[in-house]
Amino acid sequence: MIDRGLETMNIGSLRGHVAQLTQSISQFALPPSQEEANKKAGGNSGNDRPVTISQ
Repeated sequence: MIDRGLETMNIGSLRGHVAQLTQSISQFALPPSQEEANKKAGGNSGNDRPVTISQ
């Protein structure tokens, strides 16, 4: 049987991690106008680099 307090803590922790990852990812997103400009120019803007997310 799962301890409800532990389960609630784990769900809250996961929600926090998801929120943090969502915020981090959104910082790398291009504004719609820039994204369209890149598509028209061939897509490679020189920003193709691996993303490292630290905790």
